[in-house]
Amino acid sequence: MTYSFLVTNTGNVTLTDVVVNEGYFNGSGALSAVAPASVATLAPGASTTFTATYTLTQADVDRGNTTNTATASGTPPTGPPVESPPSTVEVPSVPAPAITVVKTADAAAQEDFVVGQVITYSFLVTNTGNVTLTDVVVNEGDFSGAGELSEVVCPAGAASLAPGEQITCTATYTVLQADVDAGTITNNATATGTPPGGGTPPTSPPSEVTVPSPPAPGIAVVKLANADKATTVGQVITYSFQVTNTGNVTLSNVAVTEGKFTGTGPLSAIVCPAGAATLAPGQQITCTATYKVTQADLNAGSISNTATAVGVPPAGPGVESPPSTVKVPTPGPGLASTGANVLPLGIGALLLLLLGGGLVAGRRTRRRAA
Repeated sequence: MTYSFLVTNTGNVTLTDVVVNEGYFNGSGALSAVAPASVATLAPGASTTFTATYTLTQADVDRGNTTNTATASGTPPTGPPVESPPSTVEVPSVPAPAITVVKTADAAAQEDFVVGQVITYSFLVTNTGNVTLTDVVVNEGDFSGAGELSEVVCPAGAASLAPGEQITCTATYTVLQADVDAGTITNNATATGTPPGGGTPPTSPPSEVTVPSPPAPGIAVVKLANADKATTVGQVITYSFQVTNTGNVTLSNVAVTEGKFTGTGPLSAIVCPAGAATLAPGQQITCTATYKVTQADLNAGSISNTATAVGVPPAGPGVESPPSTVKVPTPGPGLASTGANVLPLGIGALLLLLLGGGLVAGRRTRRRAA
């Protein structure tokens, strides 16, 4: 700012050594020297102009005005110097507090997120106004995360943020399975600060960031039987279906669906535990079913059974596992239909005949010898 001091000799005698004397000045910086330093003579009715400059500081803008008072003096031909009444000029600064915030998530979270991953949110806060803001804070808005976001932590610069300056505040969040099931985590925030003089604190427009987690539902089943072979009519085979959630989202209404079954009798209903209602990624349940072996199964040589598992993800169509097959061998045709580990009928009869014949022959020999 350039200050001008218009000095006029309002008397009837010439004044010498006319100078301008600075009085009250509330600027926080240094006012330049008044130029010229003095005027040698100033005739009655004549005027002269002095000047000084001042560079405005942020404190001056924050204060709202810059006030400067000065007087002029000169020496008459006789008697003491005379001094003018003071003249004051006030330069107002119109406060225009403003603030912005830009919210981001760390790069790893922007690519994809998984359960247990810690997401770091950053809040870039900028003072976009013309006055210093104190006690700058970030206020969380809508947050879709299923868990709790940490407290927002700001650096020491938040205590006093000058126009054009920036700070970065941070917060963290640990991802839950419900967040992965939802597919995204959305979060917005605003920033605010207190302007000088207790004016209305400005609030930034909200800034929002969405972190994606593409759903990848998957399921697998492994079918097992509790017997390595079937040998007896009426033998009960227990089938086990080990179902695993191999995807990254929770599956509901998990069930096992029977496929091709070569047994000639009825397979029981498949029974799954309560965990089938909601199966989290990586979790496993075992469903079971039973079957009674028939003579036709023994004659067929084996009992083959195929099954698949199905489940419903949070969004999109249901998923189905690849099929899993288990085969239980049977003794095959020519075997006795009851009892375990029974020899083939032809071989058994031959041995009995041989043994029986030997015993009879032996007895006859002993009788003859007697």
